[in-house]
Amino acid sequence: MRSTDFPIPRISRRGLLLLAAAPAVLSATTAAASEPRPSRLPPQDWTARHSLDGVWKFRTDPYSEGEDRTWFAPSFDASAWEDATVPGVWDVINEHSEYAGAAWYRTGFATDPGWSGKLVRLVFEAAYNDATVWLNGRLLGTNDNGFLPFHFNLRNLAPPGQRNQLTVRVDNRRRLGAVWNWGGIRRPVWLEITDETRIERVKITAEPDLETGRAKVAVRALAISHDGPATDISAQVTLRRDGVVIWTSPVLAGTGDFAFETVLEPAQVHLWHLNSPQLYEAEVSLMRGGATIHSQASRFGIRKVEIAGERLLLNGEPIRPVGFNLVPEDRRTGSVLLPHATAPIST
Repeated sequence: MRSTDFPIPRISRRGLLLLAAAPAVLSATTAAASEPRPSRLPPQDWTARHSLDGVWKFRTDPYSEGEDRTWFAPSFDASAWEDATVPGVWDVINEHSEYAGAAWYRTGFATDPGWSGKLVRLVFEAAYNDATVWLNGRLLGTNDNGFLPFHFNLRNLAPPGQRNQLTVRVDNRRRLGAVWNWGGIRRPVWLEITDETRIERVKITAEPDLETGRAKVAVRALAISHDGPATDISAQVTLRRDGVVIWTSPVLAGTGDFAFETVLEPAQVHLWHLNSPQLYEAEVSLMRGGATIHSQASRFGIRKVEIAGERLLLNGEPIRPVGFNLVPEDRRTGSVLLPHATAPIST
């Protein structure tokens, strides 16, 4: 949010939407409803992503009656519901621009027989704010943070070759300061298909030495087997900058918890700065019997942040931040990010 030294008139969300040019205002009824089709696991690809983005069925629930009326049941007929695009927020639809409360989304998808023996995971990059998820009428779980990803393992819940009904209830009534509570499934949704043994978490710590110009980079990776004890597994890390390999670790054998560390020489160190946000990539490869079964790449920057008295230092240089933005906001797309092809940034 911005502050000003002069008063400005209050404009409602509906007013903001109507100020936008008519062709630019998003509509939830511009595309015909369609069911996502399964994507087969490509040969020698360790992670397949099957997108569930597209047109879902949508309905607001101002009286919170959906659970009592079992709107999550596969037998429930939602054909009369309106269409809504996922990812998206309902606030950009004129009829719902002022709505705060619960709303429901429904879609269907089919699992592929080629996924047999794989771990299938349902991933939501974000839904604001409180989300409850059902699959085929069965409660998968809840999430109460509208700014972070969450997932559910579908092991034994979505057999290969079966059509499935996915239902999500979203409630946007959580207020967080002076921000608009954009409601909806505002980030992509997908099925992630991997080996039953996969990398679950990667932590990267980069510590520059401003005096010597060197930097220590530590990578910690956690792998978990979802079908029994992890046996005969090993891991390796590769660091890259601008696509060029600058370090490859030895292969470490273990049972799932792997730690790597290296020191980059001054010629290899390019500090992250506000005016020059230099980034590196760390790719962790998980292997079984010497063959890669899963990998995960994360971007990171090398920088040092300190507080010296009343000064904030970035790489030893005093800086003066003028504000931080929590989420993107736009009168046409709300808090939805446009599609982009960037790797996750490790924080």
